[in-house]
Amino acid sequence: MAKIHVDRLKRRYKDGDVRGAKYSELVKEIMDNNIENVQRNMYVYNKNKWKTFDKKFSAGKETKLVIPNEEDVIPKRALHILKAAESGKLIADKLRDQLTKNLRDSLFNFKEESYITRRGEKAGRINPRLIENFEKDIRGTFQNYTKKGKGLTMPSNVHSIAVTEMRSAVNNIKKEFTQKLIDDNPDIIVSKKWVHNRRLSKVPRRGHVQMERRKAIPFNNYFEVPLYKEQKGRLVKVGVTMMRHPHDPSAPIEQKINCNCDYDIIVTRKK
Repeated sequence: MAKIHVDRLKRRYKDGDVRGAKYSELVKEIMDNNIENVQRNMYVYNKNKWKTFDKKFSAGKETKLVIPNEEDVIPKRALHILKAAESGKLIADKLRDQLTKNLRDSLFNFKEESYITRRGEKAGRINPRLIENFEKDIRGTFQNYTKKGKGLTMPSNVHSIAVTEMRSAVNNIKKEFTQKLIDDNPDIIVSKKWVHNRRLSKVPRRGHVQMERRKAIPFNNYFEVPLYKEQKGRLVKVGVTMMRHPHDPSAPIEQKINCNCDYDIIVTRKK
């Protein structure tokens, strides 16, 4: 991955003032680099493991897909935080690197249980405790960072950063892993269903609540997610966002920040 450094960005954006269209352009560039890196490194999962994994699916029987442990799927170096700026201000390289380390360590060193729930109704979904641990880690990172610089303060949205970064990373890995499974196994049928975690959402997005009521769709189709905005004191539907999964990097910020949605992947083999 071509690492995004603040000094390079300052040359491109002069004094480092990145706002509006420039900010969107910067974040998109970083997201595109991260996605490409995940795709390129997804093939570390060895062939023998793929064959073993493939045997889990039988003809005519729907099975929830639970991706293997993180270290079996993708190396640490492939993961980077997506958020390059805070309220339009560039994050220094040192802080960005430390937050990336927090993300990697949270995923690869999660010892309490699996970062993806393995059994039961919630199988295949992100373990909420993983996000709690990540939030604790990055809060400590911000505290250490703010002590060393005048005028630096703890961001007010640390929880939102933790939710958005971790769910973005894991949901994208789920997508790429599933795509490779499909590419290598033409005899399987894969679908996906949007899951809205009501218990985790203090202010649920109306469009995301509506998505959970819909049926599963083919894996390579897009979710058509309603987008609502408040107008004159009431929520009005202003459009539809086409999304591969919750936290799709290409979706507008209104559909991603602090979103606690997940998605189930259902696999069966052709008869």
